[in-house]
Amino acid sequence: MATNWFVYIVRCQDLTLYTGITTDLTQRLTAHNSGTTGAKYTRSRRPVRLVYLEESPCRSIASKREYAIKRLTHSQKKALIARGQGVSLTRPQSTPCPCGSSHPYPSCCKPYLEEHKVAVTAEALMRSRYSAFALGKGAYLLSTWHPDTAPATLDLETSPDWYALEVLATQGGQESDDSGVVEFKAHYRSGGKSFALHEVSRFVKKEGRWLYVEGRQPATASPLAKVGRNEPCPCGSGRKAKKCCER
Repeated sequence: MATNWFVYIVRCQDLTLYTGITTDLTQRLTAHNSGTTGAKYTRSRRPVRLVYLEESPCRSIASKREYAIKRLTHSQKKALIARGQGVSLTRPQSTPCPCGSSHPYPSCCKPYLEEHKVAVTAEALMRSRYSAFALGKGAYLLSTWHPDTAPATLDLETSPDWYALEVLATQGGQESDDSGVVEFKAHYRSGGKSFALHEVSRFVKKEGRWLYVEGRQPATASPLAKVGRNEPCPCGSGRKAKKCCER
């Protein structure tokens, strides 16, 4: 059974805010308010009170969301908490989908990745594939890759930390089309540094299902976004970048 992860914010006695993640909210709040197992930050600011809660499907997404919230200013955190008012803290909000749509994961990419829903547009497929990379779901990636260009295997064990997606442009790829193009930037961290994979992806519809065919790097891509051509492609195909997504 999958373990639920929670991203939470507590308000401390001095009115500062602390953000963390846990699989056992009751135990974690108890630790924050007593003993020595709570965060060092909250030990001198007890008692703390839960003011915001989100549910995440896995630790990876929870950690990314925690990082994003911690980067917010105090005012931005207060606004986030205010937007969550009226939502029972025993029924937390869902963490936004990794694909950047701003929709909760359960109603966005989860149906594609876990419930066999078929994407109706090329962009929807592209976003779901990004989420699959972020969540390490290699089987879904291979099943939505055109057989003429798909690698035999996909190793995501060394996949970088994908943390943000920007969809820049689309051409075709609608429900009534048979082909489509999506240009995007997928941001990731590797070796303590941030990079971006800038790609123009081509998709075709085969037997009613959209499939990823191939991607290329635009000629106008920023040097900061460029992956070394002789480096392993971050998509996990096992090929060098110059023979895969950087062609």
